[in-house]
Amino acid sequence: MRKLLFLLLFIPMLAFATTEADTRAMLNKAMDSLTLTLQPKNLVIETPLTFMQQDFDRWDQIVVQIRAFDGDQITLLLQGVGGIVFEGNKVIRAIQDYQARGHKVIMHVIGPAYSMHAMLVCFADRVTMDEGSSLMFHSAGLDGSFLFGLIHYKASDPDPASKAMVKYMLDACVTKGILTRQNLSWIAQGNDVTIVHEDQTFYKAFSRDPEGPIDVVSQVITTIVALALGLLIIAIIKRI
Repeated sequence: MRKLLFLLLFIPMLAFATTEADTRAMLNKAMDSLTLTLQPKNLVIETPLTFMQQDFDRWDQIVVQIRAFDGDQITLLLQGVGGIVFEGNKVIRAIQDYQARGHKVIMHVIGPAYSMHAMLVCFADRVTMDEGSSLMFHSAGLDGSFLFGLIHYKASDPDPASKAMVKYMLDACVTKGILTRQNLSWIAQGNDVTIVHEDQTFYKAFSRDPEGPIDVVSQVITTIVALALGLLIIAIIKRI
């Protein structure tokens, strides 16, 4: 009799426990689906104006945001004056990890973006520029020469790690078609390369080589060679 009573009480309890567990599982699954549905597909982040110490905490927060976000796309609203290359490299690594998960990164340049800020565009999947915005690339204190398409640094240069990092970033800019090898030659000589907004077409804006002494020297040499050849031909004709 006691066994029968126990079974009569135990079976409904077991059924209720199973039903409760199933219900909880269903609720958890529904909540997960709701979370995924509510999660934004595009995260928009406005960047700090420097890569200096006063903005390190904000950049660290941005790195955490990028690594944690699992939506389709991140858009960085970019403007600033640059700063510490190692801090910028942390952001680049986070961007690359995000891209490795199959997502896209858009750089939208909303104002002047100089130095390390400009370097970030070389690691984006797509770049857009507001009217009046610009990008400025420079040597960041590099002291080197340009030979056979590569930047070479003096062995005595300070901080070789940061120089190697800058070289890696500039090479990425060339790979993306943002800068050219001639641009790198210009930069290696301690000059700046500035790119301005042009009709909202990023790669059209980046297809131009900088105008400056490099082009002038090239034109002068070409003119001198042409004149020399012309004089040589005239001398040969006179002798005949």
